Amino acid sequence: MYGYPPSPSLPESPRQPPARVRIVTDSASDILQSHAHAIGIIVVPNRIVMDGHIFRDGIDISAAQFYTRLPHARPAPYTEVASPADFYQAYQTAFAQGATAIVSIHVSSQFSQVVPHATVARDYLAPAPIHIIDSLQLGIGMWPAVIEASRIAHLGAPVRAIHERVNSLLARTHVFVMVESLEPLRRSGRISRVQGLVGALIDAHPILTLDRGEARLVETVRSRRRAVLRLVELAREEARSVGGVESLLICGTSIESIAEMETLLARKYEGMIRKTWLGPTIGANLGPAIAVALVAPESPPSQP
Repeated sequence: MYGYPPSPSLPESPRQPPARVRIVTDSASDILQSHAHAIGIIVVPNRIVMDGHIFRDGIDISAAQFYTRLPHARPAPYTEVASPADFYQAYQTAFAQGATAIVSIHVSSQFSQVVPHATVARDYLAPAPIHIIDSLQLGIGMWPAVIEASRIAHLGAPVRAIHERVNSLLARTHVFVMVESLEPLRRSGRISRVQGLVGALIDAHPILTLDRGEARLVETVRSRRRAVLRLVELAREEARSVGGVESLLICGTSIESIAEMETLLARKYEGMIRKTWLGPTIGANLGPAIAVALVAPESPPSQP
């Protein structure tokens, strides 16, 4: 259907080398291509349609370039998700480079067709060992699980252990996003998809979270400064409710907004705060935004 070459034959020798699991994700994970390359993750880029051109997210256009162009873009930019052929090529590359199995972790299927497209490629390559995980997360909500999957894969962890660790981290990751304006959500047609987000207020700044993979409105705050402070408060309240913070992440659409959020969070949090850009895949739908993600500590095993 997609004009793929024949599927590769898989080695059947009983003396196969130890499993070498390769991690694949898509660019909605907000992992920079340079970072991914350094730690062996394959990032399949979604595409950004902007000013009459098609850009591969993170390859043809960086986050900084995207947000510089965004205020002047007419019509509004939009995304085209990575195709089944893109995932086919990524999986072929991983196997050609020595992988014996793949764990493919992707943006919530409530937001995107990425998971179905990856599934088509996996099925075409059957019985190749490709394990697809619908993260039910978005952006930096995926980030801790993808990075940790790569780390333990490099240590030789088998697929089952990686799968369990990824699912644990995804379940313990809580994300809050402050959207600078309702206009990009309205133009992209996503206001109706966000539970509870109706109407529009002057200078409205909605704060969203994810609930079982879907965006849900937490509240709408009138001034930007108050919205930023409320975002910090929500992260602190969440940390108290889940018993602390294992890791904390920030992403934003400008260096200034990232630094502002880091300064506010650091007043109460002494650990390392990881920072990255909110990538073009998400930015094309949300517009300028700031997000905070925290990973709750893992509960100790219950005593018999």
